[in-house]
Amino acid sequence: MRDNQQIKLMFDKIAYRYDILNHILSFGVDKYWRRKAIKLTNISNNSLVLDLACGSGDFSKVILKYEPKFIVGIDVSKVMLGKFKRKLNSLSTIQAIAEAIPLKSNSFTNIIIAFGVRNFYNINKALKNCYDILQFNGKLTILEFQLP
Repeated sequence: MRDNQQIKLMFDKIAYRYDILNHILSFGVDKYWRRKAIKLTNISNNSLVLDLACGSGDFSKVILKYEPKFIVGIDVSKVMLGKFKRKLNSLSTIQAIAEAIPLKSNSFTNIIIAFGVRNFYNINKALKNCYDILQFNGKLTILEFQLP
């Protein structure tokens, strides 16, 4: 099992090539998967979205087309958040781990996680945090290459 520091260091090191790795590992299908996941999530102009393990912001970039009220990205890697900000400079970011999300309860209608759950050090704790910050009838969408 990896700890948070190992995960942070790993993503700090691969940040410069992260987007291309996702495209290669999925044979380019990751772009389609993101669009499909967002449609299933019912993002609208009333949505308050948390992009957890946001990486470089590819998921948030697609979500912006649906004009949600708010999007915030959270990631453990400061370097990845730098890429996110360069791509989507108008959006807010927070450096944090999924197991200790520093946000108020019942504050988001949607939480999206793309290719991040596999890197959580404690999936149960991370999912409990997601449940705590989702509004009643909120939606958690997880996109992964395989079942975590």
